[in-house]
Amino acid sequence: KEEDMTPMELLQMGKALWEESTSENMVKAIDYLNKCVQLNPDISTAYAILSEVYLEDIRGEYNKIPDAMKKAKESINRAMDLNPSNAIAIIEQIWISWYEKDVVSVKLQVESALKANPYEPLVLASAGAFNAMTGADYQSGIKQLDQALKYNDTPQGWYYLGYVTYYISINNFESALEFSLKMSANTHFDLPIVSALFWLNGDKVSAVKYYRELADKYPDFDVKNFEYSMDAFTFEKAVRNTLSKAYSEVESAAKPSE
Repeated sequence: KEEDMTPMELLQMGKALWEESTSENMVKAIDYLNKCVQLNPDISTAYAILSEVYLEDIRGEYNKIPDAMKKAKESINRAMDLNPSNAIAIIEQIWISWYEKDVVSVKLQVESALKANPYEPLVLASAGAFNAMTGADYQSGIKQLDQALKYNDTPQGWYYLGYVTYYISINNFESALEFSLKMSANTHFDLPIVSALFWLNGDKVSAVKYYRELADKYPDFDVKNFEYSMDAFTFEKAVRNTLSKAYSEVESAAKPSE
């Protein structure tokens, strides 16, 4: 029963829901994490994770949480106050800095987190994601992601996104598709990427199939929403343009038969 859960169990439930990034799961994750810190207000990691879940309300365009950015910043500040050497709290700072395009802060926070714990999968995956998704340093990003997967037997789907953007950047669409299918491939962020990559690989039937799955789940989603998501994570321009163009072509191909 939920009322019998320990703070650590509530933290794990919040993290598990955060993996499947939907508006409903986001609200549930926030509820679990808030209950966690109500029971034990000294868990730095819970505040750190809560910070990014609040941020997801903005990145995902859910708009379910009033003053989400303010709450995200308050949560991460609390996490750092509780334990300034907590590598997870340090690395969780990058997501706000990244969203605000503050690259200097991201790099300093990555350096500090790696110094605090160079073996923490979340630290390595977050650093790798930034380097490989933005194109800041593809080679370092892939090495960091490789290490993150080495130390985590059950990685979240987003661990693979940096590989996707890296392989798109070198026009290896086959490998990009392979890694995209390792993501959850059922959210408004993953589905258009998978659809676009099937299209780029010449599999128009599968591309349209994933497009329709996206349209069924998110009827108002269009290429502008896709571009917003890619901009939120500062995809390298060439990668963003490749995906946007392919998705637009899928959309055009699918609509006449809808």
